[in-house]
Amino acid sequence: MNAKVISKANRILLLALCVVAAMLIIVFSVRASQRAKILEVEISKNHVIAESGHKFSNFADRIYEGALQEAYARIDDLSRIEEEDYSRLHVSMWDISYLTPEWFEIYYGSTVEYSNYIIKTPQELCDYIRTAVSVKPELDSIYLGIDPYELYRNYYTSVYYDSEIATFEEYLENNLFPLFKENENINFRIFLPVKPLSALAEETDEEIMQTFKNWYIFLMYLRLYPNVKSVYMGVEEWLVCNDAGFNDDNTFTPETGKMAHLYMYNKSDYIITPPELDRAGDVAVSMAHKVRNGEYQYKGFESKKIVCLGDSVFDYNEQSVVSIPGFVEQFTSASCYNLSIGGATATKGSERSFPNVVKKLNQKEADGRDAERFFKEVNREDDVIFLIEYGLNDYFKNNEISEFEQGLVEGIELLKRDYPNSEIMLISPYRIGEANGGDDPYVDGGKPLVQYVDMMEDVSEEEEIAFLDLFRNSGITFDNSRENLEDGIHPTKNTNLYLARLIVENMVEQFNIKQ
Repeated sequence: MNAKVISKANRILLLALCVVAAMLIIVFSVRASQRAKILEVEISKNHVIAESGHKFSNFADRIYEGALQEAYARIDDLSRIEEEDYSRLHVSMWDISYLTPEWFEIYYGSTVEYSNYIIKTPQELCDYIRTAVSVKPELDSIYLGIDPYELYRNYYTSVYYDSEIATFEEYLENNLFPLFKENENINFRIFLPVKPLSALAEETDEEIMQTFKNWYIFLMYLRLYPNVKSVYMGVEEWLVCNDAGFNDDNTFTPETGKMAHLYMYNKSDYIITPPELDRAGDVAVSMAHKVRNGEYQYKGFESKKIVCLGDSVFDYNEQSVVSIPGFVEQFTSASCYNLSIGGATATKGSERSFPNVVKKLNQKEADGRDAERFFKEVNREDDVIFLIEYGLNDYFKNNEISEFEQGLVEGIELLKRDYPNSEIMLISPYRIGEANGGDDPYVDGGKPLVQYVDMMEDVSEEEEIAFLDLFRNSGITFDNSRENLEDGIHPTKNTNLYLARLIVENMVEQFNIKQ
């Protein structure tokens, strides 16, 4: 009898403890919810300052403290923006720091007031923009960095706490899209972040399919607002494993269109319609499988450093990631340094000549977009591959073949002396458009381009270095030069991709790099 009484008492005690625990959970949840609502309705800068000094002792209070600090940063940035004089504004939900104010002036021809605060939610974004518009009614353009991945995470969190939100579409309709409808007189340009293929490959097939679905929904609704345009940005800009290819600079083939948002980076507005993204998950899943299987990566370059010396063929594109050296880096995962300079020659006689550039390397005075990084990261004893690409400007200037040879030999000998563990590949010019000389001399009494190419081959044999003959083996001809060369001379971005792969394949073969 006594045992039964004790057992019953234990059950009552256990039940009481469960009730107390449940009440505590409810109290903490209500407390956090109430404070969140207070913060959402109105929070002044003075209140932020006062509250930020308090000592918080539990989890709910620490969350609230973080929200207060975020609000303080946002309000402080808004106060700064209210005092400035501008007609265009940049606000972002993701780290887009490489789009500097100078970048906007270069590409869009205007100055932009730059927000220093990274927005966390679509609701916060709308509040921020509404405040900016209220104090600056003359605003005519707003540049937004909107992250659809972050939008979906916000939606997922909202669904967890609010059962009334049913779909991702409804979430966007209620919390983001009203911003565009309210401000029909303002042009919105949205910068969209892009997951690289390597990051996509780390997701499950189901997650990849969900990613495409979310992008499709987001882009489809954006089409309803004529004052909104989208530009795609990313880390691994352009698809280095693009099986489909591009039709031209402004449109995509159907297959590429389905995948474009994952890989593209360019200042231009590309024509990508949401229907092209529909049912594209299977394509992305297939490509992710190829990445997991190592089909898009060349091995054996992990410990190597690749240095590119040449002219504007290597340095023509404003974005380094879509240059030939940029693609070489993506194919190999090696550290790549582009020290090429437009207008450079192999023949001595100018600051940009090949021998002079190599001398400046030794003196740590060289130019080139990656010169500073090169000086910090590359040592004489490192395992370095030098890719040397010259010849077109020598041809255009009708430099003497003997002087061209002398410049090549001097530069190569200096590299061998200064970097004793290095390997060197000499890369010839490809065929150029007929309007720019082609096989004929560029000037009356000049030499045809092929003579410079043949001399490069002779030098490579004498110096016992690798040689890649793009003139005969690149596949670029008079007939297809318009497709492959932007101006009859410089390769298109898609041709850069092709030439980079060709260069890497030749490095693998000629330097005996095991795959």
